[in-house]
Amino acid sequence: MNELTHLQVPVAKQEPVPAPRSPAAPTQSAQPVPATANTGFTLVNTTPTSAEFRVMQGSNQVAKVSVAPGASARMPMGDAYSVSATTMINGLALTTATVSFKAHSAFLIARVKLSAPGLYGFELLRIGATQPKAIVLENTWRAPVTFNITRNDSPFDIVTVVDAYDELPVSTAQQWQIFAIVNGITTPSVQTTNPDATITVYPDTDDDNYTLTVS
Repeated sequence: MNELTHLQVPVAKQEPVPAPRSPAAPTQSAQPVPATANTGFTLVNTTPTSAEFRVMQGSNQVAKVSVAPGASARMPMGDAYSVSATTMINGLALTTATVSFKAHSAFLIARVKLSAPGLYGFELLRIGATQPKAIVLENTWRAPVTFNITRNDSPFDIVTVVDAYDELPVSTAQQWQIFAIVNGITTPSVQTTNPDATITVYPDTDDDNYTLTVS
């Protein structure tokens, strides 16, 4: 059995934004652009109250970001990944060296080697890629292994592969769904394949609802 726990993604300091204007028609998708280390969503709140943005990548929630009224925040979305693994051996917690790479596909194996009687070594090995747009994690040890994944120095995911010789893919597909919660009201979701998109929440002038757009 595999267990997943998702982390909030920290963002840069929030910046004030111009006064609200009439929103454009919501765009369901945007053209993809190449990911770079500086690529990231800009989350903009034009409402008079705090807005909490939720970002989903596939079935995983990869960010939960609170943005102050009239402010914006930047959320990194590049392709520089780092992964380490932790497991228990004879009652001791061992953590591998970190494996870093710039790619949206990778196959990583956590394995234990016996270098001398009673002396265990725990390592994480990257071997090419087995699935497109996924980081595939395999545990070859007899105890559960927890993989800690970061992207551009920000937390991305924590995955525990429980069973020996089991593996689990973590999607890195460049497709996201975003919604916001404002004053207890959840907006409809918008979609984008652009890792440098701007997502803006507006107050609805007709009622107490809110509108979310992506550009």
